Amino acid sequence: MALFDDAFAADPHPALAALREAGPVHRVTSAAGIPFWMVTRWDEARQVLTDPSLSKQQPVDQLPPGLREALATQMLLRDPPDHTRLRRLVSAAFTPRRIQELAPDITRITDRLLDDMATAAEPDLIGRFAVPLPLEVICELLGIPASDRGSFHTWSSAIISGGGGPADMLAAMSAIVGYFRELLADKRARPADDLLSALTAIADDGDRLSEDELVGMALLLLIAGPRDHGQPDRQRRPPALRPAGSARPRGERSGSAAGRGGGDPAVGQPGGHQHVPGHHPPDHARGHHDPGRGAGADLAARRKP
Repeated sequence: MALFDDAFAADPHPALAALREAGPVHRVTSAAGIPFWMVTRWDEARQVLTDPSLSKQQPVDQLPPGLREALATQMLLRDPPDHTRLRRLVSAAFTPRRIQELAPDITRITDRLLDDMATAAEPDLIGRFAVPLPLEVICELLGIPASDRGSFHTWSSAIISGGGGPADMLAAMSAIVGYFRELLADKRARPADDLLSALTAIADDGDRLSEDELVGMALLLLIAGPRDHGQPDRQRRPPALRPAGSARPRGERSGSAAGRGGGDPAVGQPGGHQHVPGHHPPDHARGHHDPGRGAGADLAARRKP
């Protein structure tokens, strides 16, 4: 069964329904070519998420040097106590003041994107607004110079969409990791009022984030933001619309993050509020009170030694 291709990105529900019917746990391969376990049913996903013998850490030995170290130290892929330590250090830089000071920049970016969309020959809410908005905000947050954002957009599109295949994705990830290392060196030499500068300066009882941990955090912000950008064809249809009559079977709850609205809320929410004739509202709109929606997991899990 093909997963993570264009057809799956446009409508993951048939593939996920088939996986749920076949069994609760499946070995699949990500768009980057990394194998992992996918848990597709609610009860089993809940069991996995609460099992202390399972780990979030993934094997990265097959990745290129430099990229390997950055991903190995990423907070999302670490277990306690490493995750606890990273979270403590990073949270010191995410202050209410920093978020409040970003508000005028978000307003400026939003106004510019809306103005550009309003004057376009073919207005496109997703392609011209919902896709670039979170990426532009991340660039402002990290302190990425405007002159570098064209390359940054190209790399991040290849990473997040995965449309070019594993080789292109890994090449883009290696390029952006190299860029982040150079940018961090510049932030240390010339600190600015941005998140990367703040993260390089954070210290707690002599403990600091290493360069690999800083790069991993920057990658995490990139991936956790506009996950859907870089797929123009996909962006022009609201994410994860399920045709009438294709609701999940009675008593079955969706248990896969891949089926949770078809992508990142930063992109999916604006698109989800478009009305498309002939379609019903997406599941996250009409099934808001279902405790099973969004409670599952796509997990790369292994037994701890």
